[in-house]
Amino acid sequence: MRFDWIDKESWPRREYFEHCFQGLPCTYSMTVKLDITPILERGYKLYP
Repeated sequence: MRFDWIDKESWPRREYFEHCFQGLPCTYSMTVKLDITPILERGYKLYP
């Protein structure tokens, strides 16, 4: 795979890039059930 360096100052799509990069939040979230019983049974701390 090859990557090419883009000069943003002269890039014709700079306006679109700036809008998406700075104006639109990019986040992910997930909710899962997690059984931590083995951790508690072994006496491990949940936070360091």
